[in-house]
Amino acid sequence: MLCATQTLSFASESGWHATSEKIEDSCVQNYINRNYEKARLLQSYVIFSKWVAAIDASAIDPNLIAKLLSNAEFVTQFAQAIGPTDQPANVFALLSKIYCYDAEFLVHYRKLALAIAVVHDESPPERRPHGQTGIANERNLDFISGVNVLRFRFIGRFPYHRSN
Repeated sequence: MLCATQTLSFASESGWHATSEKIEDSCVQNYINRNYEKARLLQSYVIFSKWVAAIDASAIDPNLIAKLLSNAEFVTQFAQAIGPTDQPANVFALLSKIYCYDAEFLVHYRKLALAIAVVHDESPPERRPHGQTGIANERNLDFISGVNVLRFRFIGRFPYHRSN
């Protein structure tokens, strides 16, 4: 069940909870059959689908989910990057914003897009940035948000960029 189209089709009919259960069953069968590589890959898809199930998937562009699901490397990186304290709705909302703003960025710089979404899924702490982060200095005491990271990466492509 690694085909993005089939997964999306099943999810639209049965929901993401049922989809994650079906992928998990396939994962267990592959593990029992000693097909460990496929079982590990399927486990990443289980984690991804459970995260989609944890939010209102109708709020996410189906093309974005299809694009993410069709890339096994991204799904594996996603499963490795997220943690129990991350916010699923915010992570997908940030990925959606990145996708809407520049879909090619998500294709070519998927690791950076994922890092931006996972790091910036929560509001920054009151006392930020910490002095050891390297971004705290006399000239720059503002928190660098995910949007600013994108601006930095594509300075010439942002129409509202202003030079200092």
